[in-house]
Amino acid sequence: MPMVIKEGPVEVKKTVVKGNYKTISREIFHHYSRLAEDPDQWIKDVNDQWAIKGANLFKKGSKIEWNDQLASIVLEFENESAPCNYDINHSGMAFKTFVESHLDRYKLVYVVTYEGQYTGNADEILVDLLKKGKFDKDNFEGNYDAMGVGCACNSEHGMECALIFGKRVLIKPSSIFKYSYKEIQGVKECEAICNHPIFAK
Repeated sequence: MPMVIKEGPVEVKKTVVKGNYKTISREIFHHYSRLAEDPDQWIKDVNDQWAIKGANLFKKGSKIEWNDQLASIVLEFENESAPCNYDINHSGMAFKTFVESHLDRYKLVYVVTYEGQYTGNADEILVDLLKKGKFDKDNFEGNYDAMGVGCACNSEHGMECALIFGKRVLIKPSSIFKYSYKEIQGVKECEAICNHPIFAK
């Protein structure tokens, strides 16, 4: 039976995910799908008014599909920039340019990023994003039909994940990356691979 944990005003059912970042990424996708399809049910597990306010904006019954190619684009960027907190993404513009350079055509594309302590509970990540108002109107209206998630360790925050949403997205054939999901690493393990001076903040 799941434990219930409390962190300040937030109360979510604790589901510990073990494995690598691929496992966590898919969990985030499944929990987001549950939120989009039935926000009323998702809200029952949450006790945070700001997160509930954001969840209530979602149009009930929206469906979204996992997209391997979108996930691989996000993951490629995360594996390069996130682990050592490399100063590559001022104001999110580098990420936006990187993503768009690998797309052929698309109607809508939107990227949401999470930075925080490592957690194996996908709902904790969604609560954090909802509280910060990270989702836009197109998310609430269910206008996206595809989604990919990529996560990596982050030496400053502990964990970083990016959620990419798209509609009618076509990927350039030359932009399909091989996956390189890593095993879960804590902050100390993450810092150990980031001892080069160029990575110092």
